[in-house]
Amino acid sequence: MRAITSWVLAGAGLILALASVSALSAGSVDLSGTWTLNLEESDFSLHREGDRDGRPDPYRLLHYVGDGPGEGHFELFPGGALQTLVIAQDEMAVTIDYGDGRSQVFHTDGRTTTLELDRGATIAMVASWHDGAFVVERQLLQGGLMTTTYQLSGDGQRLYVTVRIDDDGLPESVESQRVYDSAGDSE
Repeated sequence: MRAITSWVLAGAGLILALASVSALSAGSVDLSGTWTLNLEESDFSLHREGDRDGRPDPYRLLHYVGDGPGEGHFELFPGGALQTLVIAQDEMAVTIDYGDGRSQVFHTDGRTTTLELDRGATIAMVASWHDGAFVVERQLLQGGLMTTTYQLSGDGQRLYVTVRIDDDGLPESVESQRVYDSAGDSE
């Protein structure tokens, strides 16, 4: 009798574990594949909320590459970063390769994890699914919040990556959106 009770309890535990994995992935979509930056469709300025009129903005995502003034050039992202994303995912994690030798694993169960930065600094982040969008929230070193949302177009051929920064040091929230086209290897 005790053996039967143990088997019943073990089976119930397995059912609960499977249900929790299913619940964790509820609302998720498959972002897997290689995504190529669409320069023309992307908005690289970090606009103030509601400001999309194309005016120059001081928060451009340009990086100077070179040894000194007049000896270098500006790149949209340092070292080609973010021009190609390779995304892999399973029920518990999304892994993003940023195309510059860096990759990151995001656990999708809503738990807070830490990201170690240069010089020993760490930031807290949490990733989860919300209504078909993958959302990563990071605490910024100066105390603000950066929210990155990954969302597929209706036909699954475009990936929209929206970055929003909320920081008490800024007069208003700012936002930018990168648009990626599928390289055709999505599953």
